[in-house]
Amino acid sequence: MMAKDRKKDLEEQIKEFSILAKAFGETGQKIILLQKIFTLLNTSFCLHELLDKILDCIVEVIEVEAGSILLFDKEKNDLYFEAAKGNKAKEVMQFRLKIGEGIAGSVFLSQEPITVSEVAKDKRFKKEISEKIGLETKSIACVPIVLMNKSIGVIEVINKRNNDIFSASDQEILTMAAYYTAKIIQNTKIIENLKKKIKSKKEGGNSEH
Repeated sequence: MMAKDRKKDLEEQIKEFSILAKAFGETGQKIILLQKIFTLLNTSFCLHELLDKILDCIVEVIEVEAGSILLFDKEKNDLYFEAAKGNKAKEVMQFRLKIGEGIAGSVFLSQEPITVSEVAKDKRFKKEISEKIGLETKSIACVPIVLMNKSIGVIEVINKRNNDIFSASDQEILTMAAYYTAKIIQNTKIIENLKKKIKSKKEGGNSEH
């Protein structure tokens, strides 16, 4: 084999190895996130604490600068920030989004994930929030939280670290996280309703004496 052919063959092997290494790395990320979420399933945290910890896991695994979980408010028919991470987390919690408003509102309405590499060029991006809190938003990945075919919220992450772009694997990880987040919300609400019924029965029993 000529030196030129050996070099080409080596380059192909390196390329294949890089692809495999990346695939195994992304699989590892999914496993790590799953392990972290499953650990939370057996805890007695309230819903807010659970979602806050889930968001911690997502931000760490996907390696982003900021992230948030927005939930649907049936009474006001809009989305509110239940949990947020990043330098401007406290500031962003005061905002609410109409259904269909911004990227998060669009994802909630369509139940389809959205990944945007350059938000400045996307008409759906609601820049007013970023401008008001002083957050430079470059890229966004957002997925719906769906329970029994109904949107109940969204998970949104902002700006990959090191100016990287969101990959298909990042979206898969987010979608997986959203699936288990929906299950956790469902289970937590069932437990809360049971506690209320038990408390109500106890109070009713005490009033009879």
